[in-house]
Amino acid sequence: ELEERFGTGWGIAIASAIFGTVHLVNFGQDPKQALYAVPTIAVLGSSLGLAYVHTGHKLETSVAMHFWYDFLLSTVSFAVDPNHQPFVVSYGATL
Repeated sequence: ELEERFGTGWGIAIASAIFGTVHLVNFGQDPKQALYAVPTIAVLGSSLGLAYVHTGHKLETSVAMHFWYDFLLSTVSFAVDPNHQPFVVSYGATL
C-alpha cells in the first residue's frame, strides 16, 4: 500500500520507520538502549523491504531474513550473558 501510494523509495522508507517504531515496545525498560537499537532496526526494516521488492513482492525471503536476524541476535545475546535471558530456567536443591 505504501509503495503504491508514495512510490518504492518512500514506501520502503516509511515502512522502515514504522517497523523501527513498532519495535520500541522491546525497549520499554531501557530508553537509552532504544536510541541506538530503533534506528538499527529501521535499517534492518529497509533491507527487508528491499528484499520484498526485489523478490517480486514475496514475503518468504523477508520473513526468513527476519527469523535469522532474530535467531543470531538471540544466540549472541545468550552466549554473552546466559544467566539473564527470559527463557533461562534455574533450579537447584538445598541440602
